Amino acid sequence: MTPPRARRRARSTYGRGTIEQRGTQFWIRYYQVVDGEGRRWRDGPFNTEKEAEAHRDRSTRLEGHQATDLSQYLAAWQVRASAEARSEQRVSAAKNYRIHIQNHLIPHLTGIRLGELVPSDLNAVWRAMLDDGYSRKTVYNVRSTLSKALRAAVADRIIASNPVRDSDLPTRHRGTAKAKAPGRKAILDDDQYANLIRWLETTRSMWASPSIVVAETGMRRGEALAISWRNIDLKARTLTIESQIVYDTETRQCLVLPVKTGAGNRTIALTDRTVELLQRRRSDEASSLVHLHGLVFNDRAGHGPLNPESFTQWIRKVARPALGLPKEITLHSLRHTHASHLLDDGEPESVVAERLGHSSPLVTRGLYSHSTAAGDRAAAERWSRRHGSK
Repeated sequence: MTPPRARRRARSTYGRGTIEQRGTQFWIRYYQVVDGEGRRWRDGPFNTEKEAEAHRDRSTRLEGHQATDLSQYLAAWQVRASAEARSEQRVSAAKNYRIHIQNHLIPHLTGIRLGELVPSDLNAVWRAMLDDGYSRKTVYNVRSTLSKALRAAVADRIIASNPVRDSDLPTRHRGTAKAKAPGRKAILDDDQYANLIRWLETTRSMWASPSIVVAETGMRRGEALAISWRNIDLKARTLTIESQIVYDTETRQCLVLPVKTGAGNRTIALTDRTVELLQRRRSDEASSLVHLHGLVFNDRAGHGPLNPESFTQWIRKVARPALGLPKEITLHSLRHTHASHLLDDGEPESVVAERLGHSSPLVTRGLYSHSTAAGDRAAAERWSRRHGSK
Protein backbone atom coordinates (compact mmCIF):
# COMPACT_ATOMS: atom_id res chain seq x y z
CA MET A 1 0.00 0.00 0.00
CA THR A 2 1.43 3.38 -1.01
CA PRO A 3 1.86 5.95 1.79
CA PRO A 4 -0.75 8.70 1.89
CA ARG A 5 0.17 11.74 -0.13
CA ALA A 6 1.42 14.68 1.84
CA ARG A 7 -1.03 17.52 2.30
CA ARG A 8 0.88 20.80 2.40
CA ARG A 9 -0.08 23.39 4.97
CA ALA A 10 0.44 27.14 4.69
CA ARG A 11 3.85 28.11 3.25
CA SER A 12 6.30 29.77 5.69
CA THR A 13 9.04 32.30 5.14
CA TYR A 14 12.17 31.13 3.33
CA GLY A 15 14.25 28.64 5.32
CA ARG A 16 11.81 28.50 8.22
CA GLY A 17 10.19 25.24 7.15
CA THR A 18 6.81 24.20 5.79
CA ILE A 19 4.50 21.96 7.82
CA GLU A 20 2.94 19.10 5.89
CA GLN A 21 0.67 16.25 6.90
CA ARG A 22 1.25 12.61 5.97
CA GLY A 23 -1.58 10.45 7.16
CA THR A 24 -2.18 11.27 10.81
CA GLN A 25 1.27 12.71 11.44
CA PHE A 26 2.87 16.07 10.75
CA TRP A 27 6.35 16.85 9.43
CA ILE A 28 8.39 20.03 8.89
CA ARG A 29 9.92 20.20 5.41
CA TYR A 30 12.91 22.49 4.90
CA TYR A 31 14.57 23.79 1.75
CA GLN A 32 17.59 26.07 1.65
CA VAL A 33 20.31 26.92 -0.85
CA VAL A 34 23.71 26.22 0.73
CA ASP A 35 26.90 26.98 -1.25
CA GLY A 36 24.91 27.24 -4.46
CA GLU A 37 23.14 23.89 -4.04
CA GLY A 38 19.58 23.23 -2.97
CA ARG A 39 19.23 21.23 0.23
CA ARG A 40 16.05 19.49 1.45
CA TRP A 41 15.35 17.72 4.71
CA ARG A 42 12.48 16.86 7.07
CA ASP A 43 12.03 17.04 10.82
CA GLY A 44 9.44 14.98 12.69
CA PRO A 45 7.07 13.26 13.00
CA PHE A 46 4.74 15.20 15.31
CA ASN A 47 1.34 14.11 16.53
CA THR A 48 -0.38 17.46 15.94
CA GLU A 49 0.09 20.49 13.75
CA LYS A 50 0.45 22.71 16.84
CA GLU A 51 3.25 20.50 18.13
CA ALA A 52 5.07 20.83 14.80
CA GLU A 53 4.58 24.63 14.79
CA ALA A 54 5.92 24.92 18.35
CA HIS A 55 9.00 22.89 17.43
CA ARG A 56 9.58 25.01 14.32
CA ASP A 57 9.27 28.22 16.34
CA ARG A 58 11.77 26.98 18.94
CA SER A 59 14.21 25.99 16.22
CA THR A 60 13.88 29.39 14.57
CA ARG A 61 14.52 31.17 17.85
CA LEU A 62 17.50 28.91 18.47
CA GLU A 63 19.08 29.78 15.15
CA GLY A 64 18.45 33.48 15.71
CA HIS A 65 19.92 33.51 19.22
CA GLN A 66 22.95 31.51 18.15
CA ALA A 67 23.93 34.45 15.95
CA THR A 68 23.93 36.76 19.00
CA ASP A 69 27.31 38.20 19.91
CA LEU A 70 28.64 36.23 22.89
CA SER A 71 29.89 39.37 24.63
CA GLN A 72 26.43 40.93 24.49
CA TYR A 73 24.84 37.80 25.90
CA LEU A 74 27.36 37.59 28.75
CA ALA A 75 26.93 41.27 29.63
CA ALA A 76 23.16 40.87 29.80
CA TRP A 77 23.42 37.66 31.82
CA GLN A 78 25.82 39.31 34.26
CA VAL A 79 23.32 42.08 35.02
CA ARG A 80 20.56 39.52 35.74
CA ALA A 81 22.78 37.16 37.73
CA SER A 82 24.30 39.97 39.81
CA ALA A 83 20.87 41.37 40.63
CA GLU A 84 19.67 37.93 41.72
CA ALA A 85 22.78 37.36 43.86
CA ARG A 86 22.45 40.78 45.46
CA SER A 87 18.80 40.09 46.33
CA GLU A 88 20.01 36.96 48.17
CA GLN A 89 22.73 39.00 49.96
CA ARG A 90 25.45 37.17 48.02
CA VAL A 91 27.37 40.39 47.47
CA SER A 92 30.70 38.68 46.76
CA ALA A 93 29.08 36.50 44.10
CA ALA A 94 27.63 39.57 42.36
CA LYS A 95 31.04 41.24 42.45
CA ASN A 96 32.76 38.13 41.07
CA TYR A 97 30.29 37.81 38.18
CA ARG A 98 31.15 41.36 37.14
CA ILE A 99 34.91 40.88 37.45
CA HIS A 100 34.96 37.51 35.68
CA ILE A 101 32.84 38.64 32.75
CA GLN A 102 34.04 42.22 32.28
CA ASN A 103 37.74 41.69 33.04
CA HIS A 104 38.40 38.17 31.76
CA LEU A 105 35.73 36.73 29.47
CA ILE A 106 34.56 39.61 27.29
CA PRO A 107 38.10 40.79 26.38
CA HIS A 108 38.96 37.26 25.18
CA LEU A 109 35.64 36.34 23.53
CA THR A 110 34.61 39.54 21.72
CA GLY A 111 33.59 38.91 18.11
CA ILE A 112 32.52 35.29 18.65
CA ARG A 113 28.88 34.38 18.07
CA LEU A 114 27.08 32.51 20.81
CA GLY A 115 26.35 29.52 18.60
CA GLU A 116 29.94 29.36 17.28
CA LEU A 117 31.73 29.03 20.62
CA VAL A 118 33.66 25.74 20.83
CA PRO A 119 35.81 24.17 23.59
CA SER A 120 39.06 25.01 21.79
CA ASP A 121 38.18 28.73 22.03
CA LEU A 122 37.86 28.34 25.79
CA ASN A 123 41.04 26.29 26.14
CA ALA A 124 42.88 29.24 24.58
CA VAL A 125 41.33 31.61 27.15
CA TRP A 126 42.36 29.43 30.10
CA ARG A 127 45.88 29.11 28.70
CA ALA A 128 46.18 32.88 28.20
CA MET A 129 45.07 33.57 31.78
CA LEU A 130 47.57 31.10 33.22
CA ASP A 131 50.35 32.55 31.08
CA ASP A 132 49.41 36.02 32.35
CA GLY A 133 50.11 34.83 35.88
CA TYR A 134 46.60 34.11 37.17
CA SER A 135 46.31 31.16 39.54
CA ARG A 136 44.52 27.96 38.62
CA LYS A 137 41.90 28.81 41.25
CA THR A 138 41.15 32.14 39.55
CA VAL A 139 40.91 30.46 36.15
CA TYR A 140 38.68 27.77 37.60
CA ASN A 141 36.37 30.39 39.13
CA VAL A 142 36.12 32.28 35.81
CA ARG A 143 35.39 28.99 34.06
CA SER A 144 32.62 28.24 36.58
CA THR A 145 31.01 31.64 35.96
CA LEU A 146 31.01 31.09 32.19
CA SER A 147 29.61 27.60 32.64
CA LYS A 148 26.76 28.97 34.74
CA ALA A 149 25.97 31.61 32.12
CA LEU A 150 25.92 29.07 29.29
CA ARG A 151 23.88 26.58 31.33
CA ALA A 152 21.23 29.29 31.44
CA ALA A 153 21.48 29.59 27.64
CA VAL A 154 20.96 25.83 27.30
CA ALA A 155 17.99 25.90 29.68
CA ASP A 156 16.43 28.72 27.63
CA ARG A 157 17.03 26.70 24.42
CA ILE A 158 19.33 29.41 23.10
CA ILE A 159 22.13 26.89 22.48
CA ALA A 160 21.96 23.12 22.33
CA SER A 161 24.91 22.29 24.61
CA ASN A 162 27.41 23.91 26.97
CA PRO A 163 30.93 24.03 25.44
CA VAL A 164 32.52 24.76 28.83
CA ARG A 165 31.80 21.19 29.85
CA ASP A 166 34.21 19.87 27.22
CA SER A 167 36.93 22.50 27.74
CA ASP A 168 40.09 21.60 29.65
CA LEU A 169 41.75 23.52 32.45
CA PRO A 170 45.45 23.22 31.52
CA THR A 171 48.44 23.26 33.79
CA ARG A 172 50.90 26.13 33.62
CA HIS A 173 53.84 25.73 31.25
CA ARG A 174 57.03 24.78 33.02
CA GLY A 175 59.51 27.60 33.07
CA THR A 176 56.83 30.30 32.96
CA ALA A 177 58.24 33.37 34.65
CA LYS A 178 55.36 33.77 37.07
CA ALA A 179 55.01 30.10 37.91
CA LYS A 180 54.90 29.18 41.59
CA ALA A 181 55.64 25.93 43.32
CA PRO A 182 52.39 23.93 43.31
CA GLY A 183 50.41 24.25 46.51
CA ARG A 184 52.90 26.64 48.16
CA LYS A 185 51.33 29.62 49.90
CA ALA A 186 53.09 32.90 50.68
CA ILE A 187 53.68 32.71 54.44
CA LEU A 188 55.86 34.33 57.10
CA ASP A 189 58.69 32.45 58.77
CA ASP A 190 59.10 32.59 62.55
CA ASP A 191 61.36 35.66 62.55
CA GLN A 192 59.13 37.58 60.12
CA TYR A 193 56.08 36.72 62.20
CA ALA A 194 57.72 37.89 65.44
CA ASN A 195 58.80 41.15 63.81
CA LEU A 196 55.30 41.73 62.47
CA ILE A 197 53.65 41.23 65.86
CA ARG A 198 56.13 43.54 67.60
CA TRP A 199 55.54 46.22 64.97
CA LEU A 200 51.74 45.88 65.17
CA GLU A 201 51.75 46.13 68.96
CA THR A 202 53.54 49.50 68.79
CA THR A 203 51.78 50.94 65.74
CA ARG A 204 49.06 53.53 66.26
CA SER A 205 46.60 52.43 63.58
CA MET A 206 43.05 51.17 63.73
CA TRP A 207 44.21 48.24 61.55
CA ALA A 208 46.88 46.99 63.95
CA SER A 209 44.56 45.13 66.36
CA PRO A 210 42.47 43.36 63.69
CA SER A 211 45.75 42.35 62.00
CA ILE A 212 46.91 40.66 65.20
CA VAL A 213 43.56 38.87 65.53
CA VAL A 214 43.78 37.55 61.96
CA ALA A 215 47.36 36.37 62.53
CA GLU A 216 46.57 34.69 65.88
CA THR A 217 43.30 33.01 64.81
CA GLY A 218 43.56 32.39 61.07
CA MET A 219 40.24 34.15 60.51
CA ARG A 220 39.30 35.67 57.17
CA ARG A 221 39.47 39.45 57.01
CA GLY A 222 35.68 39.92 56.85
CA GLU A 223 35.15 37.55 59.78
CA ALA A 224 37.66 39.43 61.95
CA LEU A 225 36.05 42.80 61.22
CA ALA A 226 32.59 41.41 62.04
CA ILE A 227 33.46 40.29 65.59
CA SER A 228 31.05 41.74 68.15
CA TRP A 229 31.44 41.62 71.92
CA ARG A 230 28.55 39.19 72.24
CA ASN A 231 30.62 36.68 70.22
CA ILE A 232 33.44 36.70 72.78
CA ASP A 233 33.66 34.72 76.03
CA LEU A 234 36.82 35.93 77.75
CA LYS A 235 36.37 33.55 80.71
CA ALA A 236 36.16 30.52 78.42
CA ARG A 237 38.71 32.14 76.07
CA THR A 238 36.60 31.42 73.01
CA LEU A 239 35.25 33.34 70.03
CA THR A 240 32.16 32.43 68.01
CA ILE A 241 32.37 33.31 64.31
CA GLU A 242 28.98 33.77 62.65
CA SER A 243 29.21 36.95 60.54
CA GLN A 244 31.41 38.67 57.99
CA ILE A 245 31.82 42.20 56.68
CA VAL A 246 31.46 42.49 52.90
CA TYR A 247 32.00 45.68 50.91
CA ASP A 248 29.30 46.20 48.29
CA THR A 249 30.91 47.95 45.32
CA GLU A 250 27.50 48.95 43.92
CA THR A 251 26.17 50.74 47.00
CA ARG A 252 29.64 51.51 48.44
CA GLN A 253 28.52 50.26 51.82
CA CYS A 254 29.95 47.73 54.26
CA LEU A 255 27.38 45.05 55.04
CA VAL A 256 27.27 42.64 57.97
CA LEU A 257 26.24 39.29 56.50
CA PRO A 258 26.18 35.67 57.74
CA VAL A 259 29.23 33.56 56.96
CA LYS A 260 28.92 31.77 53.63
CA THR A 261 28.88 28.14 54.79
CA GLY A 262 27.88 26.03 57.77
CA ALA A 263 31.53 25.18 58.40
CA GLY A 264 32.30 28.89 58.56
CA ASN A 265 29.98 29.21 61.54
CA ARG A 266 32.27 28.00 64.31
CA THR A 267 33.66 28.58 67.80
CA ILE A 268 37.44 28.71 68.22
CA ALA A 269 39.84 28.96 71.15
CA LEU A 270 41.79 32.17 71.62
CA THR A 271 45.53 32.52 72.13
CA ASP A 272 47.02 34.33 75.11
CA ARG A 273 47.97 37.32 72.97
CA THR A 274 44.42 37.61 71.54
CA VAL A 275 42.79 37.39 74.98
CA GLU A 276 45.09 40.12 76.33
CA LEU A 277 44.38 42.35 73.33
CA LEU A 278 40.61 41.96 73.71
CA GLN A 279 40.72 42.54 77.46
CA ARG A 280 42.61 45.83 76.96
CA ARG A 281 40.23 46.87 74.20
CA ARG A 282 37.17 46.07 76.27
CA SER A 283 38.54 48.05 79.19
CA ASP A 284 39.35 51.02 76.95
CA GLU A 285 35.92 50.99 75.34
CA ALA A 286 34.16 50.66 78.71
CA SER A 287 36.00 53.72 80.01
CA SER A 288 35.00 55.68 76.90
CA LEU A 289 31.36 54.58 77.21
CA VAL A 290 31.31 52.76 73.87
CA HIS A 291 28.45 50.26 73.65
CA LEU A 292 29.97 46.87 74.52
CA HIS A 293 27.50 44.93 72.36
CA GLY A 294 28.67 46.59 69.17
CA LEU A 295 31.50 45.66 66.84
CA VAL A 296 34.92 45.16 68.41
CA PHE A 297 36.56 46.93 65.47
CA ASN A 298 34.66 49.92 64.11
CA ASP A 299 35.28 53.21 62.38
CA ARG A 300 36.66 56.24 64.15
CA ALA A 301 33.15 57.42 65.01
CA GLY A 302 32.68 54.21 66.98
CA HIS A 303 29.57 52.83 65.33
CA GLY A 304 30.18 51.63 61.77
CA PRO A 305 32.01 48.58 60.34
CA LEU A 306 35.47 48.87 58.81
CA ASN A 307 36.00 48.33 55.09
CA PRO A 308 37.75 44.98 54.40
CA GLU A 309 39.15 46.36 51.13
CA SER A 310 40.89 49.16 53.06
CA PHE A 311 42.21 46.53 55.49
CA THR A 312 43.88 44.69 52.60
CA GLN A 313 45.34 47.91 51.20
CA TRP A 314 46.79 48.91 54.59
CA ILE A 315 48.77 45.68 54.81
CA ARG A 316 50.00 46.10 51.24
CA LYS A 317 50.84 49.80 51.32
CA VAL A 318 51.85 50.37 54.95
CA ALA A 319 52.71 47.21 56.90
CA ARG A 320 54.53 45.29 54.18
CA PRO A 321 56.88 48.14 53.15
CA ALA A 322 57.54 49.11 56.79
CA LEU A 323 58.74 45.58 57.57
CA GLY A 324 60.49 44.95 54.26
CA LEU A 325 58.34 41.89 53.54
CA PRO A 326 58.21 40.26 50.08
CA LYS A 327 55.53 41.56 47.71
CA GLU A 328 53.83 38.14 47.78
CA ILE A 329 52.83 38.71 51.40
CA THR A 330 49.26 39.97 51.73
CA LEU A 331 46.65 40.19 54.45
CA HIS A 332 45.45 36.69 53.54
CA SER A 333 49.04 35.48 54.07
CA LEU A 334 48.44 35.88 57.82
CA ARG A 335 45.72 33.24 57.57
CA HIS A 336 48.01 31.00 55.51
CA THR A 337 50.81 31.50 58.05
CA HIS A 338 48.55 30.51 60.93
CA ALA A 339 47.46 27.30 59.20
CA SER A 340 50.92 26.35 57.94
CA HIS A 341 52.61 26.83 61.33
CA LEU A 342 49.96 24.73 63.07
CA LEU A 343 50.37 21.91 60.56
CA ASP A 344 54.16 22.16 60.73
CA ASP A 345 53.89 21.72 64.52
CA GLY A 346 51.93 18.50 64.04
CA GLU A 347 48.35 19.67 64.63
CA PRO A 348 45.85 17.28 63.00
CA GLU A 349 44.32 18.44 59.73
CA SER A 350 40.84 18.05 61.21
CA VAL A 351 41.67 20.53 64.01
CA VAL A 352 43.16 23.07 61.61
CA ALA A 353 40.22 22.66 59.19
CA GLU A 354 37.71 23.38 61.96
CA ARG A 355 39.70 26.38 63.15
CA LEU A 356 39.87 27.87 59.64
CA GLY A 357 36.23 27.10 58.83
CA HIS A 358 37.00 24.66 56.00
CA SER A 359 34.22 22.31 54.97
CA SER A 360 36.52 19.28 55.20
CA PRO A 361 40.09 18.35 56.22
CA LEU A 362 40.54 17.45 52.54
CA VAL A 363 40.26 21.15 51.71
CA THR A 364 42.98 21.91 54.23
CA ARG A 365 45.22 19.17 52.83
CA GLY A 366 44.74 20.47 49.30
CA LEU A 367 45.60 24.05 50.26
CA TYR A 368 48.54 23.27 52.52
CA SER A 369 50.05 20.16 50.97
CA HIS A 370 53.54 21.54 51.56
CA SER A 371 52.95 21.56 55.33
CA THR A 372 51.25 18.17 55.46
CA ALA A 373 54.14 16.68 53.47
CA ALA A 374 56.61 18.17 55.96
CA GLY A 375 54.56 16.80 58.83
CA ASP A 376 54.57 13.36 57.25
CA ARG A 377 58.37 13.48 56.95
CA ALA A 378 58.70 14.54 60.60
CA ALA A 379 56.43 11.65 61.64
CA ALA A 380 58.61 9.19 59.76
CA GLU A 381 61.73 10.58 61.45
CA ARG A 382 60.13 10.34 64.91
CA TRP A 383 59.21 6.73 64.19
CA SER A 384 62.75 5.95 63.06
CA ARG A 385 64.21 7.44 66.23
CA ARG A 386 61.91 5.30 68.35
CA HIS A 387 61.90 2.06 66.40
CA GLY A 388 64.93 2.36 64.12
CA SER A 389 67.59 -0.31 63.76
CA LYS A 390 70.26 -0.35 66.45
